[in-house]
Parts: sequence; C-alpha cells; structure tokens
Amino acid sequence: MNRTLTGGWILASLVLIVASAGAGDWPMFHGQPNAVGYTEETVYPPLQIRWQFRTSAGIYFTPAVVNGIVYIGCEDYNVYALNADTGELRWAFHTEGEVFSGPAVSQGMVYVGSTDRTLYALDAKTGKLVWKYPVDGPIYCSPLVFEGLVYVGTGESPTLFALDAKTGELRWTFLMGARLGSALAAADGAVYAGSYDKTLYALDARTGTEKWSFAADNIVDSCPLVANGVVYFKTPDDSVYALDADTGQQQWRYLPEVPAAEPGQPVNWSPLALAHGLLYFGSVDKHLYALEAATGQLKWRFEAGDEVASAPTIAGDVAYFGTKDGTLYALDARMGQLLWRRQPEEPATRGFLRGIMWPPAVVEGRVYVSSEEGVLYAFNGQREPPVPALPAE
Repeated sequence: MNRTLTGGWILASLVLIVASAGAGDWPMFHGQPNAVGYTEETVYPPLQIRWQFRTSAGIYFTPAVVNGIVYIGCEDYNVYALNADTGELRWAFHTEGEVFSGPAVSQGMVYVGSTDRTLYALDAKTGKLVWKYPVDGPIYCSPLVFEGLVYVGTGESPTLFALDAKTGELRWTFLMGARLGSALAAADGAVYAGSYDKTLYALDARTGTEKWSFAADNIVDSCPLVANGVVYFKTPDDSVYALDADTGQQQWRYLPEVPAAEPGQPVNWSPLALAHGLLYFGSVDKHLYALEAATGQLKWRFEAGDEVASAPTIAGDVAYFGTKDGTLYALDARMGQLLWRRQPEEPATRGFLRGIMWPPAVVEGRVYVSSEEGVLYAFNGQREPPVPALPAE
C-alpha cells in the first residue's frame, strides 16, 4: 500500500510575477521556453492515481502534455503517446538508442532526441516520422522549440544545433568550449545554454551569434531560467547566479554554507523554478531550497528523505517535486510547509538514475510524474484546498 501524509495548509493570495504555462498544455520541459516551471492552475493534494503506464525501462525526463495526449521518451528506445485521460497507448515510435530526452511538442510535431545521435520530428497524431537530423553525439536533454526553430545539443560534442522546425533544415551551429550541460531556455529573442566549460552563453535565437557569455566557477549543468529580464542558473555546488538577461552582468550570487558538490563532480544538476517571488531548486544534500528571486537570500529550505534531483513544478500555491527514492512531495510554495507526500511501496535504492529525476507536468487537474523505475503516473488532484488534518512538519 502506498503511504501518504497530509499536513496543514496555509492560504495566501496568488500574486503572478512571471508568465506561466497555459491551461491544458505542458508542451516541453518545465512548461515553456523560458523554463520557469510554473502554472497558474492550482492542483491541491491529496493526489490519487488516475492511471499508470508501465514500460520495460526507465522514464527519465518530464513528459509533455498537449491536446489530451501525453508524450514520453523511454530508455527502452521508444517514444510513446498516451491518452491523457485513460493512459491508453495511442502510438509508439522506435529509435535506435535510449530516449532520455523529454519530448517537445509544437505545431502538430513532436521533437525528441535519442542516444542514437539523431533528433527526430514526428507527427503528433500518428507518430509517423516527418524528418530526422543526425548530430555528433548522443542526445540526453530535451530539445527546445522557440519561434519556429528547434534547438538541441549533445552529451559529447560542444556544438549547438538550430534547425527549421518544419523541415529539419540546418539554420546555424554554435561551438561552445565543451559539451552542453543541460536543457536550454529562451526568451526575448535569445537562447541560453550552459556548458561544461563553466560558461553560460546567450545567443541570438535567429542567427546563433553570441550576445554575451558569463564565466562561472564551476560547470553549468543545470537548465537556465529566464524571467523579468533576468537569467538564473545553478552550478553543482549549489551556487545560484542571477544575471541581467541583456548584458550578462551579475546581479547577485547565492553561495551555500556547505557546497553540495565539489568542482569536477557533476552530480547535482537541478534546474530552477520561479513563482511568488521565489526561486526554487533541489539538491543532493536532500533539501529543496527557496531563495528570494530579487536578492538571492535564503527564504526557506525543506528537508526530504533522499536526494532532490530536480526543481519542483509550481502549480498555483503548491510545489510538487520528487526524490530519488521515488517519493512525491507537495509543499506550500510560499512557506515550504509540507502538505502531503506519497511514498512508493518499494523505495528506489540502486543506481545513480533512480526514482523521480525531473519535475512533474501539471495539466487540467492532473499531475504527471515519470520515474526511473519505468512507470509514468497520472494523479488526479483536488480543486479546493484540503482541510488541515495534522500539524505541518
């Protein structure tokens, strides 16, 4: 039996400071090109399982959800499309390698990368191949679709590729000093990419021309986040930077009291999320952190039961995130108070890639969670806040 814990609830008025994913859509990693990880749709706990879809291998990245269809990549070499209401399989597409990449969906097309060194563009309704493009390394991160182009990098090469989203025609390439660190982000005509050369790059989205670059003290292996004219990113030691998105000038830097990972140890790649004036990230030190987005000051931190590999997804006033033992948590997004959690029957205990590695997708009252144990979960949430049952931890 799955065990859940329901805690107290703090109600607060909703103040929107960033653009959010539209209701009914979660088309790419973290919801939209700027990777903010926020939807104004509130889905309250406790959650109940609507359906489960089991595969023969791990499901690494966040699913995409568009027009009632859920799209996932799987380490069994397949891309799957499922009915969002029932979990019924609509179609499957087989690649020649593991699909760690999360799909990105735009204009009736699904874009996904594989470790077979290929970016695929599929018809979203049928799963039929529209075009494919060979790259110079395995693709681990989700592609980014922005203003008619699809952007992708690899896990070996320092090259970024920008392709025409309709035809797959190469538009430009950009050579970094080392391989891509994580997923990309884009806003206001610029694409932002972190690299293992310890640099964050800002590129013109149409031409690939470098606008500026910023040298960090560690590799940049987490997805940047762009909002309100600021680009934020994190390094493995849990340092968080805030830069002017136009100039690259540093506005502030958060330095943890104890670095979570030393330089050269790329084991702590949580992206960020932004809502309610707070910037969120997870850590291998088993905590979820919330910083003041304007200053970088620590607001609160929540201690979980295992490593927190990723940032949360913020659904209105609720922050949903998972840990590497497979536990799913719901917190009050403003105060960090525990509202609910679901622990698996058998916690994931083996391997570096285990449990819940990336943020959920939240669409139309449901929370979709992928797991390295080969299961995609669809949870139904509540439309009204829960009545307090136990004091918050």
